[in-house]
Amino acid sequence: MTKTMIKQQLKRPDTRSGKIRALQESAALTERGEMWAQYNKYKPIRKQLARVKPERRELFEQRHSRELILYDAAARYLKELKDVEWLRKAADQLARQEQDKSHDRGTER
Repeated sequence: MTKTMIKQQLKRPDTRSGKIRALQESAALTERGEMWAQYNKYKPIRKQLARVKPERRELFEQRHSRELILYDAAARYLKELKDVEWLRKAADQLARQEQDKSHDRGTER
């Protein structure tokens, strides 16, 4: 490596932590995609369960327990993800409002 290349590397933000962050984000996106696919794959079976007559419901649940468990897990994951994203948006909005208030107070003086 030449001196110029080393200087350029030093000027850049920590590339290792950037790569780690990118890998983590990639893994999170992959997990979201897999859970979404799992949700969609087993959704028809869950809909079938809702249409099954009460006297045959237990038998249906026994035969399709694996699929129903995977569907429920994916549904819970996606709901939690939605709730977390909603909370983040609300927190960002509150932070912006507070920032605007403090900015307005600063201009009044």
